[in-house]
Amino acid sequence: MHQTIVDYRFRDSSKPVDAITYNSTNMALAPANAPALLRRFSSEVKRAPVSRGRLRSMLKTIMVLCIGSLILLPLLLRNRKA
Repeated sequence: MHQTIVDYRFRDSSKPVDAITYNSTNMALAPANAPALLRRFSSEVKRAPVSRGRLRSMLKTIMVLCIGSLILLPLLLRNRKA
């Protein structure tokens, strides 16, 4: 008998992956370190988009760096000419 397993033991903190889903004919749950499950989890993480919170954080960092560069660059160039 085929069973669809939703395994919540697999989570990723940086991407929105809270579980993996796979089919099984065995009623027993496979060990979390089983190579097939680890490959499945790895592929799920690769396919998952970057979480919105992390994306916002990255954009804020880039903006701060750009604005900081625009402010500091003229000051550094002015001191270099003098």
